Amino acid sequence: MTNNIGKELKPIMKKNTKRKIPPNEISIFCAQAAMLLKAGIPLSEGLSSMSGAESGEQNPLLTRIAEKVGETGSLYDAVDDVGVFPHYMVNMIKIGETVGKLEEVLESLSVYYNREEKLRDALRGALLYPVILIVMMSAVISLLVVFILPVFSDVFESLGLNTAGTGTGLLSVGEMIGRVALICSVVLFALMLVVLLIALIPKGRAALVKLSGRLPILSSLFGKIASGRFALVMYMMLNSGYDLEQALEMSAEVITDRIVKEKILKCSEKLKEGTPFSVALLEIGLFSGLYARMVQTGERTGRLDDVMDQLSVRINDDIDKSLTDLISFIEPTLVVLLSVIIGTILLSIMLPLMDVMSRIG
Repeated sequence: MTNNIGKELKPIMKKNTKRKIPPNEISIFCAQAAMLLKAGIPLSEGLSSMSGAESGEQNPLLTRIAEKVGETGSLYDAVDDVGVFPHYMVNMIKIGETVGKLEEVLESLSVYYNREEKLRDALRGALLYPVILIVMMSAVISLLVVFILPVFSDVFESLGLNTAGTGTGLLSVGEMIGRVALICSVVLFALMLVVLLIALIPKGRAALVKLSGRLPILSSLFGKIASGRFALVMYMMLNSGYDLEQALEMSAEVITDRIVKEKILKCSEKLKEGTPFSVALLEIGLFSGLYARMVQTGERTGRLDDVMDQLSVRINDDIDKSLTDLISFIEPTLVVLLSVIIGTILLSIMLPLMDVMSRIG
C-alpha cells in the first residue's frame, strides 16, 4: 500500500523551497498519514515509502519529514522543522500528539483542508465572474462613449437639436455617465490586477490578509473561522481529559486571529476569577447568545466536549452560508449596475432619436 501512497503528492515543494503547501496537498498528506497510523505502520517507515525513495522518484519534502520523524519520533517536530505547513495544522498535530489522538486529528485536518480548498475554488469562481463582467462593461461602455455617442451627437447637431433636454443635451448626460462609469471600471480592474500581483508575493499576501481582516464583511468571516477552530481545539482537549484552563491555554497558541486570541486570553482570566465558562464566553463576545447557551447546557450536563464538537460543525456551516450570501450579493449587484449604466446611455440616444422621428413624421 505504501509504495503508491505518495503518488498524489508529487507536486509538493523541492528541498529548501519555502513555498506554502496548497490546502489540497495538505489534505492528502494528512489523510495518508492517518491511514498509516490506522494500519499500524510506523510513520517514519510509511512516510519514507510515500516519498518515493523505493521507486526512484524521490520527494524531497516527504524525505525530510520521514527522516525527522525517524530522529525524534514526533510528526509535530518534523512538520514544524520544514516550515512550509500552516500554523494551524502544525499546532493541531502538536495537540494530537499531546492528547494521544494524532490519527483523529489528522483525519479532522484532512477534512478541514479539503473543505478549505473547495471554499477557495468557490471564491475563485465567484471573483472570476465579476472580473469578466467588469471587462465586458468596460468594452461596451468604451464602444458607446468613443464611437456611438459622437456619431449621434454630430447628427443631432446637424439637425439643430442642441437645446437642453433634447439632442446633444441628453447625449452629453449619457456621455458624462459613460465616461464616469468607464473610468471607475478601468480603475477597479487596475486595482484588482495590483491586488493579484501583490498576492503573488508572500509578504504582500500576508499584508492583504491583515488589511482584509479590517473590512466589516471579511472581518466577520475571519472571526467565524477562528471561532470554529477554537471550538475544535477545545473539543479535542476536553475530550482527552484536559481541564478548561489547559484547553484555553492550548487554544490561544493555535489561533492566529489577533482579536479572537485576545478574547480567549480574557476568557481564561475570567475563568480564574471564578466566572462560569459559558458566562465568560458571552461577556467577551466570542460566541453569540445561542452558542453561549449551548455551552451553558454542556456545562450543566457535563458534556462540554460534545457541545464544542457541535459548535465547530455549526460554525463551519455558518461560514459556508456567509460565503454563499456574499457571492449571491456581488453577482446580481454588478449585473444591475451594468444594466442601469448601459440602459441610461442608450436612453440618451433613443429619446432624441424618437424626437427626430416624431418631427419627421
